[in-house]
Amino acid sequence: MVNQYANKGLIIIAATANSGYTAFPASFSNVIGVKAKDTFNIDAEGLRDKGVDFAAPSEHKIWFGGNDITLQKSNSYAAPYVTAMAGRLMMEQSWINNVWQIKKHLYQKFRGKCVQYIPDWIEKGWIAGKVLKSKEEVYFEVAAKEEADTVILYDKNEFNEYREKHIVYLGNEIAEQPDTQCFFWSRRNRKEQILCSRIKKENINIPVILLKSGKEQDQIWWLTELRKSFEAEGYNAYAISTEQESVLYDLEYIPFAVDENISNKIGDFLYWQTYYNQSDLIICGIQEKESIGVEADIFVRIENGKKQTGIQIYCDKIKKAQMCFGTLGEQQIKEVYDCLLTILTEDEDGE
Repeated sequence: MVNQYANKGLIIIAATANSGYTAFPASFSNVIGVKAKDTFNIDAEGLRDKGVDFAAPSEHKIWFGGNDITLQKSNSYAAPYVTAMAGRLMMEQSWINNVWQIKKHLYQKFRGKCVQYIPDWIEKGWIAGKVLKSKEEVYFEVAAKEEADTVILYDKNEFNEYREKHIVYLGNEIAEQPDTQCFFWSRRNRKEQILCSRIKKENINIPVILLKSGKEQDQIWWLTELRKSFEAEGYNAYAISTEQESVLYDLEYIPFAVDENISNKIGDFLYWQTYYNQSDLIICGIQEKESIGVEADIFVRIENGKKQTGIQIYCDKIKKAQMCFGTLGEQQIKEVYDCLLTILTEDEDGE
């Protein structure tokens, strides 16, 4: 709904939650998120941790009924300040007509760089020249190139052809953000977000489930189906994949730890992300020879045989379960989920 109207030109400015946790719609990329502070400025930490763009004054003084009234410090009272700033900008520069342009110009006011860390803005997307590997459905409507608000590209040399559209770049080459008036995402955005993460206050204190499989397995499908199962039981699972295409399925992309600088910061990044998202557990999918530098509480190995798929589940390096499936479908995923939930709740009972 938000993406539908934002891509039609509606400018949405929303206060984030006073609780301090991630809140929607303020945390969506297609929304200008605001929190309260003494002065108007970029909220770089808020953008990195929970998608909030700006901090603004909220304790406004108004004359009402013969009395001077000072409003309390509240995110809701800060949002109108940014709304006025955006309105004035659009009035002075009439060519500005979308959220990205407003964000970009307000960031430049403070000599800041406006980076979108999550490509969650897509309403209608066109995928260029490649068939997606997963059988799971992407989170947006797949459309013809002419109808799409966003193009998903694998070749950085094509950027100039789509200057009027948002771009999600999934190619292997490193690419600089093009100078356009639309949203842009590449894996470099996520790496930058990870490297800028603050040092965590303590170790991650929610369960971490690690799924390791070969390239033959549909990792994205496994993660989305398991996340759905946990959500159906009221658990908020933070699902991670090392595959770039995972961003098209509303999963969290984490580059596997080949870069030591990235490896050293992934724990910090996950701590703050799961803290602000109030996550109950982490589910992470990796392929053979990959690592994300975070220790798992439960380890699930998925092995392809000639006719069957073998599943082995370990907790504290002790094998808890072993399964073999001739075919893989929702029912088989549910069996794996039930086993994981039993192990997790056994740990809770033991405490």
